[in-house]
Amino acid sequence: MSTESHPTATPSEAPATPEASPPDSPSQAPSRGGGRATRLAAVLLLLGTGAALGVYAKSGDEKPAGQAAGGAAEAPAMPVLVRTLRPEDVPYEPSVLARTNASHVVQVRSRVAGYLQERGFTEGGVVAAGQLLFQIDPRPFQRELAVHRARLAGAEAQRDRASKQLERFRELSAKRAVTTGEVEEWEKEQLVAAAEVALHQAEIEATELDLDYAAIDSPIAGRIGEAEVDAGSYVTASDLLAVVRQVDPIHVHFSVTEQIMLELESLAAAGKLRMPDYDQLRLGVSLSDGRAHPHEGRVDYSDPELNAATATRTFRGVVPNPGHTLRPGQFVTVTVKGLVRLGVLRVPQRAVLHSPTGASVYVVGKDSTVEVREVQLADWLGEGEWVVTQGLEPGERVITNRLMTLRPGAKVAPSEAPAEAGAAAPAGAAPVQSGSAR
Repeated sequence: MSTESHPTATPSEAPATPEASPPDSPSQAPSRGGGRATRLAAVLLLLGTGAALGVYAKSGDEKPAGQAAGGAAEAPAMPVLVRTLRPEDVPYEPSVLARTNASHVVQVRSRVAGYLQERGFTEGGVVAAGQLLFQIDPRPFQRELAVHRARLAGAEAQRDRASKQLERFRELSAKRAVTTGEVEEWEKEQLVAAAEVALHQAEIEATELDLDYAAIDSPIAGRIGEAEVDAGSYVTASDLLAVVRQVDPIHVHFSVTEQIMLELESLAAAGKLRMPDYDQLRLGVSLSDGRAHPHEGRVDYSDPELNAATATRTFRGVVPNPGHTLRPGQFVTVTVKGLVRLGVLRVPQRAVLHSPTGASVYVVGKDSTVEVREVQLADWLGEGEWVVTQGLEPGERVITNRLMTLRPGAKVAPSEAPAEAGAAAPAGAAPVQSGSAR
């Protein structure tokens, strides 16, 4: 296909500018008609642009029918797990701080004076009842005992002679061979000799007792402390030699405030707490590192008076301690067992919301909507649950999951949460400090 070439004008070849014609010349008529046509085209262009913008704005305000219907539809109900509350009897096992003390403390003292010959124990070790602890030199007592026995033999001989003489003089008095005064004299001699015999017998018993006291035995089984005197020292009667402490069983002392005591008595009177006598309460003991003592104890004493300075009542428990795991002076945690809360409600720990104003839970209300309940918490149960004393009623459904995504008034689709391990058999309460160690 051939293309025609058009010559390009050069400046030298530019056509000459026509000379201006007079205004009324016929050559100017076409120029006036062309100007009107240009203005008319511009007006029509502006009108078309405005109409197009109007149509675009109107089409922008309109939404598809499906989109309008979607905006008016309600959000679907959120599926949640709930627990339906039912009254239950659960153990009430408060824990208090306690201190251990020896169940029997004996100060070992000397009863006679003398030099200590030996010590028969290891300081800080275990001693048995009757074990020799100290030996005082027995030789002075043995010598004194021999002297008193010899004197007793002489007194008995004198008594026997006086008895025979008295018998003979009585026979002679019957024959009127001696006077009545002589008979009475021998009666006195016989009485004096018998008294002398009794005196030496008492001295022998006293000396034998002193000889026994020279060997100092442990009166109880337990742990013995440091010796107060060493072998070779001279001791007098009543000098302190050592201290033995019985640690099996061992005592634990703890105090309970007056407020707690009154609260327990009030709950028991209202039928909300089963509280046995104090001597029927059992005690679980935990060490400071959390280990549980393998043996349970019992309450064996309660102070009949309150401490006016601290407004507390002191209790004492006795705990078996065969392995000497517990030592006197330890701080331990005592869990009181035997109390039972009656007809209480409990909720999972994860269902409870805490805030500066208190604790609250979400429940399923009317029309399956979320409602907020402020609650009063009591005991913390060992399997991760709270006992609730106020704010909830039996039969209400407490929401246990998705708490962070819920809001009051939101629609939910509740379903019962599966039973958890340990929920059917409540465990004991975790430590709740309600008292102090003695």
